[in-house]
Amino acid sequence: MTTSTKPRPADIASDLLREARERGVTAYVDRAIGDPILTVRVTFQPGDAKAYMLAEAACRSVLRHLPITRPGSTWGTDSGSIGGHVGLTNGYCELHVSGGDKRVLKALG
Repeated sequence: MTTSTKPRPADIASDLLREARERGVTAYVDRAIGDPILTVRVTFQPGDAKAYMLAEAACRSVLRHLPITRPGSTWGTDSGSIGGHVGLTNGYCELHVSGGDKRVLKALG
């Protein structure tokens, strides 16, 4: 019988930051309003639809590393909302996620 070990929060945070560096994504934790929120952001030439799609994919790839352990949501300038138009015309994709594992968010800094 094989036993698997649960990844440590520091290891998860390290993987998330490695992915962010590799994809050119800025990632930071905001604690200003209480519960910590992870924000990821990529900039590109305003109006470049292909760059926008790649930026959104990069942001989502980084966010997939954060375990969600409590009620929360993801929001920002994704293509599923009017925010996508704002991001495309201004040259950035920015996503925020709440409900992430607090131990991982703490390890992120």
